This record gives sequence, C-alpha cells and structure tokens, in this order.
Amino acid sequence: MKKMISILLVMAFLISGNTYAEQDEELISICKESAEKDAVSADMMKEYIDNCIKTILDEEEKEEMKSK
Repeated sequence: MKKMISILLVMAFLISGNTYAEQDEELISICKESAEKDAVSADMMKEYIDNCIKTILDEEEKEEMKSK
C-alpha cells in the first residue's frame, strides 16, 4: 500500500511539474513577443523577459487574492 501511495505522489508531482513548465513556456513566449514589439536590445532581452514574467505572476496573484 505504501508503495502505491509513493507511486501516486511521484506521478502527481511530475504532472504538476509539466503543467508549470508549459505555463512558463507560454509566459516566455508572451514576453518575447512583447520585447520584440518594444524593440528591446539583445543584451537586455533576458532581464526584460524576467521582469515581464514577474509582473504577470504578480498580477495573477493579486487577482487570485481579490477573488477570495
């Protein structure tokens, strides 16, 4: 029984990790498009994308808190 529970926990962990990876890819894609529209230089691209992702996640968190 313990072995089965362990397997289920590992599977749940892997599935949740995959969901976050897909979300991260989506956010990166959105932020890259935004950077291209804003004509961000190549050396500033990583910082721009990091800030963009942080901003989006912060806004999602605020919306989640409001809905509670």
